Amino acid sequence: MKHNKKPFIIALCAASVLSAAATVWRTLVIRNHYDPYAQIFDSAANGANTALTLIIFAFAAAMIAFAVVTRKTPLKNARESSGVLHVGSSALMGILFITSSAVAAITITHSGELFSAAGRQNAIYKICVVTAIALGIMCGFYFLAGAAQKKSSRKMRKYLSVILPVWSIAFMFASYFDANFLYSDVNRHFANIAAASVVLLMITETRTHAAYSTSPTRFAAALAALLACSTYCIPTLILTAFWALPISGIVILETVEIAVIPYAVSAAVDFIKDIDEKKEAAAQAGESRS
Repeated sequence: MKHNKKPFIIALCAASVLSAAATVWRTLVIRNHYDPYAQIFDSAANGANTALTLIIFAFAAAMIAFAVVTRKTPLKNARESSGVLHVGSSALMGILFITSSAVAAITITHSGELFSAAGRQNAIYKICVVTAIALGIMCGFYFLAGAAQKKSSRKMRKYLSVILPVWSIAFMFASYFDANFLYSDVNRHFANIAAASVVLLMITETRTHAAYSTSPTRFAAALAALLACSTYCIPTLILTAFWALPISGIVILETVEIAVIPYAVSAAVDFIKDIDEKKEAAAQAGESRS
């Protein structure tokens, strides 16, 4: 396959359009068919929810295939990401990591969610949500350091990057085991899919720092996170704004996914910038001469 920026630009544009369409569609489905107090959809929403789920999984499969096909894409030497989008999204990630962790800690302390004898939460949720809150503060410093663009912070970011996948796994398990919601609630299915996409994105973030280079896998993970988080997070924010929903530690931590959306776009754009079309042209010229 000829490696240039055009297929990646098309993929980013397609993911953005698909994310916007899926977000609007799920918002309308929630508005028209969801009972937030019973935490159930009426039967008329079954087809739409199934279709949205299949779209997300089909897109994820397409991104895996895309990453495999483009795995030999030549890239420029590793460099620190820059630009307004990267700085802005990193700053937003840092701020939401720290504030959501702090607010979640206060909420679960005052609500008795973890320590009350009458609480419904199981041990797995308690361990995971406490872990996610504690590590979330450090993740916040990681992203704020990235927004600061200081060379002196690069080594610190490399070490802190190891925390990202650990936080994301704790976040995903806390999302799944939160007893404040029915396991049959389709909204929680979308929440778990979004959390899993964040895990993949954070793993590729750590790999980028460990290897001092990016890869098509990171590009694919970023677009998958863009779709999954947009489809879940934005409609849920609208739902929360208009109806009273159970508020738990994990629901507050999920506000981080608001920042994941622009950060995923930033990661995809940074990858496109790193594609070395000159190196590819030189390689093709050498092959033609031989």
